[in-house]
Amino acid sequence: SHLEIVERKCVTVSSNMALWKQLHAFMGHLSTHLMILKLGSIDKNPFDIPGVSIKDEDQLLEQSVDRRKTLAQAIYFNRMFVAFYLQQYVYAAEMAEQYKLQRAMIMRFEDIHHSFYEALIGFQLARSPSIDTKKWLDIAEQHVATFRGWIKHSKWNFENKLLLLEAELCLLKGATESSEEKYKAAIESARRHKFVHEEGVAWELLSSYWKKCGKVKEERECKKAAFDCYEKWGAKALLDRLRT
Repeated sequence: SHLEIVERKCVTVSSNMALWKQLHAFMGHLSTHLMILKLGSIDKNPFDIPGVSIKDEDQLLEQSVDRRKTLAQAIYFNRMFVAFYLQQYVYAAEMAEQYKLQRAMIMRFEDIHHSFYEALIGFQLARSPSIDTKKWLDIAEQHVATFRGWIKHSKWNFENKLLLLEAELCLLKGATESSEEKYKAAIESARRHKFVHEEGVAWELLSSYWKKCGKVKEERECKKAAFDCYEKWGAKALLDRLRT
């Protein structure tokens, strides 16, 4: 859904949760609302609700230390998610590590997306000469192996993610022809399964691939396609990043 539509629903949900004193669910919801505001470049304070004593996400995180690991998990996941899309990979990696420290015994929905994004972060950091390449490549490869197991349970949810991770892995291993094919397959799968934000990521990574190959026309076309996906998503912060 478009982030502006989701944000309006968040306002209604926040007000109702505060009214009905659903405090545990409410605190996690505040962090998610803040994530949407950041990605959408929406100038609004999600903590500005009558009767709510928490004034920012740091204060929310302090509350989670004493009360709920699941709340801390949600905050670290949301910070990782935003940092990844803003290409702040070192900070995103720190948040991904913090997320794992809070992990519960029972697998949660966020664990799936954490695996996907930590793998993508790992591939980015593995390309950096100033980072522990082996560490991050090992982390990324572990997540690829996990998705190869998960896809047996749901092609709809996992196919595009696995294809994109395999494209990144092929590129790092020097199998450039295979990586190009997998980028394109990931894009098609994301479009078919209606993951517009993940389609945008795949277009961006394919754009970076073409840039490395010195193919300016293809790079620009893929960057424009990524822009179009993020525009459909309503992620104005990403549109601003792509314009610079």
